[in-house]
Amino acid sequence: MRLIYHYTDASALKGILENDALWLSDQRFMNDPSEFHHAIDGFIRHLEKKLHNEIAKDRIKSRIKRGAQTQMENRTFLTSFSSGDLLSQWRGYCPSEGGYAIGFNKEKLSSFLKSKAFSLKNSEGKSFSHFDILNCMYDENEKQANYNYLIDCSIPATAFIPPKGDQLDRRLDKILADYHFRHLTATHKDSSYREESEVRILYSKPGPDIEREYREQLDAAILPTEFREKNNYLLPYVRLTGVLECIEEIIVGPSADQERAHNGLNDFLKLQSHDKPHLLEVTLRLSTIPYRN
Repeated sequence: MRLIYHYTDASALKGILENDALWLSDQRFMNDPSEFHHAIDGFIRHLEKKLHNEIAKDRIKSRIKRGAQTQMENRTFLTSFSSGDLLSQWRGYCPSEGGYAIGFNKEKLSSFLKSKAFSLKNSEGKSFSHFDILNCMYDENEKQANYNYLIDCSIPATAFIPPKGDQLDRRLDKILADYHFRHLTATHKDSSYREESEVRILYSKPGPDIEREYREQLDAAILPTEFREKNNYLLPYVRLTGVLECIEEIIVGPSADQERAHNGLNDFLKLQSHDKPHLLEVTLRLSTIPYRN
């Protein structure tokens, strides 16, 4: 896909255009909480097939389930994009009164993230980059390949013989802190959602080992965690600024007032273009999906 679309409501659209920023939400607070468990459970099932040592199998299963949630706390933030003008996305991410799909140029967005990112290596040669743009995985064969890569890189031979508990635990903790593991939990989705062709921006805060080693550099580069109200709780998020140059199109979603929504947005873009001239180049179009109240 050349363009990827972020579906949202009028208030969030206004905030994105005024502040030149996307909000990336803490992974634990995504709309579908089962996603996280889908990836973890799939990884554990695959691991169980590979291991023949029942002692190691039980220890690994309990350690991963217990540690995964802790490792993710306030560390991984993301926002989602999909194909344009999909009924399932209008229904899932926009209010019934109507919404908008903001079309970002995927190549420009990827280049922008590379310009924002830093890449470090710790004393063990472990690399870390805090921005990624990733396609979600729906195909089971692709997921299996992901699991194998992570297991082959991280699970020691002690997993296949009576393990030395502390040594195995330390190695499992490294899996949980590995950015490949974060990618796995952020991108593996049930195949029934394949239509979405979802793409995600993933922002990862470093683990304790890298944070200790590069504290001075990281203090300036790490995005601060903020909080916003959602329903009856406070949701952690970070702001990714400088994204307007990547916007090429906005689709006005199905609604009873679609023409009015289009005209209001068109006037708003003209006003904002006084200090953000790129917005004059953004194409507006109406969703072709019929509105049904």
